[in-house]
Amino acid sequence: TGSRVKGAKSYAWLFYDRDYLYIGIRHEPDPYKNDMPPAMKNQVPSFEVAMESQQGAHSHGWWQYDMVTSGPVYSMDGNFRGEFKLNNLFGMPEEKAKGFTESVEYKADVQDEENRTWTSEIKIPISKIGINPEEVEKLAFNIGVSKRNGWFAWVPTGGSIWKIENAGFIRFDRN
Repeated sequence: TGSRVKGAKSYAWLFYDRDYLYIGIRHEPDPYKNDMPPAMKNQVPSFEVAMESQQGAHSHGWWQYDMVTSGPVYSMDGNFRGEFKLNNLFGMPEEKAKGFTESVEYKADVQDEENRTWTSEIKIPISKIGINPEEVEKLAFNIGVSKRNGWFAWVPTGGSIWKIENAGFIRFDRN
């Protein structure tokens, strides 16, 4: 909706070097309250990251520019159980999708399971997503988190985190 909502917050940090893009996320306590639906008591907190890439060898055979108005889009999920997956929304060949997923390092650390307090880290090989920070100034990016009272996005896109043509940007600093 684009309006601020009170409740548990999450914070994300991004960093890159020559070889990797790193994303760290800290999720504040999200306790179950008696006025919530009973299904929310066992809700599995998660997040989704969607990012644009550059057209290149990594995107041959699955990405076509008439799909959306950005470059190739990678959408990924992680949760507090330590599970990570690539959301293959655009028909990437299975072998490429498997290779990408296996190349990503993902860790989750749960500090308080009952109150859903946790942190997560992702280490993504830049070569696997076809980003060359020397050639690009910025790329579309968004992140959303699942809380007990719904999904929340860094930049609301009207329903899907991966619709990054309406999202924010990550900038690559060359200093």
